[in-house]
Amino acid sequence: MIADEKLQSDRRKLPSPEDPKQYYVLKNRAAEIRRLYHQTILEPFLAKATEWEASGSEDAYQALLAIEKDEITPLVMAKYAENQDGRWHELLNELHAGKKVTGETIDKKEEYEKWKKWFVEMKGAECSEEIWLGPEGEAPSAPAA
Repeated sequence: MIADEKLQSDRRKLPSPEDPKQYYVLKNRAAEIRRLYHQTILEPFLAKATEWEASGSEDAYQALLAIEKDEITPLVMAKYAENQDGRWHELLNELHAGKKVTGETIDKKEEYEKWKKWFVEMKGAECSEEIWLGPEGEAPSAPAA
């Protein structure tokens, strides 16, 4: 499997309807990419995120930090959008600045707006809705704009 595969948005480069073999090869490859993404990134993230939210477990937090930051950032931002009063800013700060948040008082709504702006400007353009699709083609709730 090629590491730099991306979704093709140029209709001129899509497989011809007269070539069903190529269509099914690409469809199966896309399904395999989604399956691998769910198995290696999404499912571990959701399990550890749920554990961390529920108990504040340091082991769960460290497991979240161990996931590749480019893969986890959109997922963290979705969770952060759902719970702006939580501790997601701490995880983002450690993932992207490499340091823990100190004990200072933070306006969580203001902090969320800063991270949201950063994500939209720096990462949002790179993120595809396709990464959110589940095995059944269902998309979880997206962060509010």
